[in-house]
Amino acid sequence: MRSGARRSVLLTALWIGLISLSPHEGDAQGIDWPRAGTATSLPDAYFQRIRQDPDFFRLRGGWIARTAQVAENAESLTGTMPVAIILALFADSPEPHVTSAEVRQAMFDGPSAFGTVSEFYAEVSGGRFGLTG
Repeated sequence: MRSGARRSVLLTALWIGLISLSPHEGDAQGIDWPRAGTATSLPDAYFQRIRQDPDFFRLRGGWIARTAQVAENAESLTGTMPVAIILALFADSPEPHVTSAEVRQAMFDGPSAFGTVSEFYAEVSGGRFGLTG
């Protein structure tokens, strides 16, 4: 992977990680309405479930819940957090210039010219927090 592409992947991953760690209210219901002319729409059962239980699709034990609990108790976030990385393209996107193996290398496995995201969190936490993926 070129160093510029590696830096871009690493900076994007850091940004996503930092956004994910900030305690805020998650909104799993934030699904956009399908565009006019598309063949896909959300099933009626989805809307029925939301009417019955507005919090049904919220992730209760993930990043947001864990960081909110830590912030509430004025504690430090410790341990290991699993991270799922989903590579995606828009229909009109060109072929990606990085492979999933290169993203995994930059995020978790290394070596990476600028260090991995896992190494970043381990360093800034003094070894008390890590990421796996």
